[in-house]
Amino acid sequence: SLNWLERTRAMPVYFIGEEDKGYCCIKIGVAKDIEKRRSNLQTGNPSAIRLLGWINTEETFKLERHLHGYFAATRVR
Repeated sequence: SLNWLERTRAMPVYFIGEEDKGYCCIKIGVAKDIEKRRSNLQTGNPSAIRLLGWINTEETFKLERHLHGYFAATRVR
C-alpha cells in the first residue's frame, strides 16, 4: 500500500488544451492517469484536446491551488 506522499507524488499537475485554436483554454488539474482524464474530457468536446504538459511535484495539491489562484482572473467556466 502506498503512503500519502507516494500517492500524491504519483499524481502530477497537468495542463490540457484544445488543439485547433490560435489560443486555447487550458485545464489545470491533478490525475493519476492523465491520458484517461484527457479521454474523459474529450468526450462530448467537438475540438481535439491534447496534453500540453505536466509538473511532477511533492506538493501536488498546493501547486494546483496556487496555479488556479494565479490564473483566477482569466478563468473560463
